[in-house]
Amino acid sequence: MAKEIYDQYKNRSQSNNSNIIDFNKLGSEVKVMNFRQAKTIPKKLQLIGYEIADADERHGINEFYEEEINYLAKIKHEEWYEEKTGSGWVYGEKKDDEKLTNPYLVPWEKLDMEIQEKDIEPIRNIPNLVKSI
Repeated sequence: MAKEIYDQYKNRSQSNNSNIIDFNKLGSEVKVMNFRQAKTIPKKLQLIGYEIADADERHGINEFYEEEINYLAKIKHEEWYEEKTGSGWVYGEKKDDEKLTNPYLVPWEKLDMEIQEKDIEPIRNIPNLVKSI
C-alpha cells in the first residue's frame, strides 16, 4: 500500500515536478514515510468510525465528508511533525535538508491552504486506496 500512496503522490505531482522518481529508487527516509502513512490508515479510519472490511461484508464508502477529511489531514500533519522533529528537524524559514529545517514545522492552523492541501489530498484518496487492495 505504501507504493500506491507514493504513486498517487507521483501522479498529482508529475505536472509540477519532472524530477519525481520511481518508488524503488527512493531513499529510505521517504519510503519509511510512505510505509508509516499506509500503516496508520486503519487507525485513521477508526477515528472517524470506519474500518477496513471485505467488500462483500458491508457497504463501502466512496468519499469522506469534508469534516472528516479536515480532521484526518490535521492528524496526518501532526504525525509528520512528530516524525520530523523526532528526527532532529526544526522550524526554519526555508527547507534545508542539510540543516534539517522546514518552514512547515508549525501547527496545522498556521499553514497556508496550499500547504494544507498536501495533507488533505492523500486523506481524500484513502477510500480509493483501500478499494485497490
